[in-house]
Amino acid sequence: MKSTLGLNDKATGEVWLDGERVDAEPVSVRVGKGLRLLPEGRGIFGALTVGENLDVVADRNCQAADTRIGVKHVLELFPMLSD
Repeated sequence: MKSTLGLNDKATGEVWLDGERVDAEPVSVRVGKGLRLLPEGRGIFGALTVGENLDVVADRNCQAADTRIGVKHVLELFPMLSD
């Protein structure tokens, strides 16, 4: 995951986002295009609910409705988080 975001060098392969190759882009550009990494196990957001954790990585440039759609999409991908 760190390689996908550009924090570590990748050994092989390419990173694509929404049909655009981004592996040559700096981390800041990748984040600006919507890639996020929320590491677990460090206890940084341990007291937050799943919903609050998802809000942390939601794009702050989105309208509120767009952010809700993004969170809904994550919950569709990982339905066990809804519980």
